[in-house]
Amino acid sequence: MSGNPYDYENRTGIHPVSWEGFHSLCKGLVIAISRFRPGIVLPIGRAGYYPGTLIAHMLQVELYPVRLSRRVKDIVTYQSPQWLVKPPMAVQNRRVLIVDEICSTGETITMVKQKVEAMGARAVKSAVLYAHAEGAPVPDYVGLITDALILNPWDREVFREGTFQFHPEYVEALAQQGVEADGSLLIDAPVMEIAKGQGSRLAPQPGSAWSSSARTTPGLFVKDAARVEMETPTVRYESVAENADSKSVSIAMNSHARGSEETGG
Repeated sequence: MSGNPYDYENRTGIHPVSWEGFHSLCKGLVIAISRFRPGIVLPIGRAGYYPGTLIAHMLQVELYPVRLSRRVKDIVTYQSPQWLVKPPMAVQNRRVLIVDEICSTGETITMVKQKVEAMGARAVKSAVLYAHAEGAPVPDYVGLITDALILNPWDREVFREGTFQFHPEYVEALAQQGVEADGSLLIDAPVMEIAKGQGSRLAPQPGSAWSSSARTTPGLFVKDAARVEMETPTVRYESVAENADSKSVSIAMNSHARGSEETGG
């Protein structure tokens, strides 16, 4: 496996992750992490903000986002991660959990851990949703170990020239796997009409009136005589997919993370 985290040619297959799968991985991680009892979560942005925020909510602990990246405006620019937002002094004498989306080589997590330890943290551990085989030994907690091309639920689409498009980086990566980037690989989430703002397709123009001849899409404002009201839809929750009910899933942990965890404040 190449040491380049963006070398997609050597990935073995693809692994799309749904929002339900993402939630399940986080729940599995939280069960394991809870024994460490972190006082602060440091999610690494941008992608680490997704699992980091959810994990911090579930553990009910403080969240301090940090950021270092090889990217500028979503384009890979640097060979090594560059610091953009450093950890706060609040980590001093605290139990700190570093969270990222994926560990490919371990360079990013190692940089954050070294910085936090130098700032006087009492104990530091790290967790990731996924790790490639090369980077798996670095984090203390790993949700999934795979060398497949992972398709996250939050970044498959970008908004360009007034339309949503498959992320070009995914398109290229999928092509290297011999897979066409078609709609079947996107998250099934049609655009919802928003209640307010110029981004709404049916937002009223200055001087215009809402149509009162028929009800509009549920959730949109409609005009009825002299009043404006909100048409509220009735929502019925059903299972969106079998085997995707956000149950806790088993996680892959490094051998040094399986022993008795530290406890304390």
